[in-house]
Amino acid sequence: MSSSEAYPSRMPWTTMVAGLAVLIVVASVGRLLARPEELVHGHGPTLLAFAVAIIAGETLRATLPGGRISAPISMAATLGMAFAWEVDGQPDFDAIPALQVLTVAIAMLLGAMVRRAIGLDVSPRSMGARFVSLSFAVWIAYQLLPLGAVSPGGSGVASRVPMLLSVLTMIAVGTMAALVTMVLNAALRAEQFRTKVTTAIRDESWGGLPLVMAIVASGPFTALLTPVLGLATIPFTLFPVILTLIAVRRVAANRVTYREIISTLSRMTERGGYTSVDHAERVAGLAVRVGRFLGLPERSITDLEYAALLHDIGQIALREPIPGGATLRAAPADQRHIARDGALIVRNTAVLGRVAELIEGQNALYRDVREGKAEVPIECRILKVVNAFDDLTGGQQTRVSTEEALERINLGLGYEYDPDVVDALAVVMGAGRGPAPVLVPRPPNV
Repeated sequence: MSSSEAYPSRMPWTTMVAGLAVLIVVASVGRLLARPEELVHGHGPTLLAFAVAIIAGETLRATLPGGRISAPISMAATLGMAFAWEVDGQPDFDAIPALQVLTVAIAMLLGAMVRRAIGLDVSPRSMGARFVSLSFAVWIAYQLLPLGAVSPGGSGVASRVPMLLSVLTMIAVGTMAALVTMVLNAALRAEQFRTKVTTAIRDESWGGLPLVMAIVASGPFTALLTPVLGLATIPFTLFPVILTLIAVRRVAANRVTYREIISTLSRMTERGGYTSVDHAERVAGLAVRVGRFLGLPERSITDLEYAALLHDIGQIALREPIPGGATLRAAPADQRHIARDGALIVRNTAVLGRVAELIEGQNALYRDVREGKAEVPIECRILKVVNAFDDLTGGQQTRVSTEEALERINLGLGYEYDPDVVDALAVVMGAGRGPAPVLVPRPPNV
């Protein structure tokens, strides 16, 4: 792997998104100051109703697998506000985009304050990405929808344009907002984990399609029903989004529970005195960080994490524990025996076949990969390097112990260990080229 491939240059996405958010707010305030008549339209109750929905959406946002953040209720409410052209007999509601943008900004900040007040985490990066994309959607809707809006029983240009064109325009704008949010979130995660933007986009899109479809569909429904139902349309059209969010949160909760069960199983070895305390958790956490740095997709990251948690499960078949539980110090034949026994145990679950393969291949030599004698998955190579690193440091990842462990691993570079993986580990630990990526624990599923 060349230096340019391993350490691609990246734009300062966090700074750019924050700058765009501030610029949008300043521009909206400037427009209202230049046209103060937009403040006296009497849309207060309508804006307040949408703001309450946005606050609720920001408070009840979802944490998807991999720590990705989504706030579908907030996005759906904003799109509904942007698309609504007539609410409670106010046909010029769509003529105040600056006020709508400021409403979104204030509501999102209030939602973040509510989350903080009740002890939940706040994700400024994700909020910034949503605000920027939704603000653009509001302004684009202001430019396009007057040409395609259809008011039941209305007159003039709006009533002469086919309703189908209105709906298609709204769907296009909503899809654009969802895609821009996805791309910005992916860029921010790529900057955080120092991986490729394309990899982050792939992970953002994985599993998020139901939420995107629910969000995009809610906007046109809001616009079509508000002239008839008034503000009662808001909870009515958000109900499908809420149901989809509940389903996604349950899936995420099930995965968290599944991970906790595997983590509990991994502690069998340390409870039996075969491995040191928290060895499996340390290896899993570091393996995930290295895997993300190398651009592995989220599914591979999940398999790698499970394999790292269970990589020593085969030690329970040993008659005598290995001193300190460090398989690095065991004979190669014993290492292979432990890996085979661990893979056999995991295969008996009948649902972790891929994980069993990674466990069985964790001791493969990189030389065999280099010489074309074997195809060893990158996850196995990561697991081999990270496990050796934790065995050498004993969990004491100080600057001195880290440098000493990396020096020892470098002695087997190209023969035992994959150079790209070792290089990535050095950067993740802050001992390689360039600054270490900003890495945070996986957020809780709330």
